[in-house]
Amino acid sequence: MRRLTESLLELARLDAGQEHIQSGSQDLAQIARECVERIRPLAAESRIAIHCDLAPAKVTGNADQLAQVVTNLLANAIQYNKPNGEIRVSSRAENKTALLVVADTGQGIAA
Repeated sequence: MRRLTESLLELARLDAGQEHIQSGSQDLAQIARECVERIRPLAAESRIAIHCDLAPAKVTGNADQLAQVVTNLLANAIQYNKPNGEIRVSSRAENKTALLVVADTGQGIAA
């Protein structure tokens, strides 16, 4: 609840122009790799294997906020997966765009 409140306050400050996002060049693959290692124990509790194929993918952004997005995707992939399931995380640069894919063996999202 505290994290949600902090996030809402941060959004309000950004919207009001009271705060600016510190951004720079980041490697999405490195951010994803760090997030996977942090969340791997949670996946292990549910007997979910995480496989990575992370190629460098440069982006401009805030490393902490990018890590929050990646961690949220991984947490959802764990929560909605099946026991003994898998998560595949990949990144690559394509046509001057950084791509991150988080796929799992869970139930999926309805159209």
